[in-house]
Amino acid sequence: MAILSLQTWIAYDRGDQQDAAVYCQQMWQLVSATNNMYALSDLILLTASIAVACGEHRRAAELLGYGAAHRERHEIVIAHDLPQWIELHERSITLCRAALGEEVFAAAWELGRAASFDLLATTIDALA
Repeated sequence: MAILSLQTWIAYDRGDQQDAAVYCQQMWQLVSATNNMYALSDLILLTASIAVACGEHRRAAELLGYGAAHRERHEIVIAHDLPQWIELHERSITLCRAALGEEVFAAAWELGRAASFDLLATTIDALA
């Protein structure tokens, strides 16, 4: 799973959102099969960041809210507190807020906090 996460990160970082989304689909299959809450947290953040890069700011804000709720429920920190993951998270939030405005961002965030796995699955499918 760590290798897929790294491959997704590399594809995202080089601007290849299509490959990054394909890796997310593969991660989703593994996460679904193993119920790994840490990997799910990483996958949510990666998928939200890809959505931002694809201009899907509302969906990204929902995913960011979903990720926050997931981390709170399972007492997980963002990618083991690694600085580059925290920066990715903060950058994604900043870009969503700038694109949507605070009111729409907050509404999308709250909608995401109440969402289920389906939000992540449909976003991954839509991006790939």
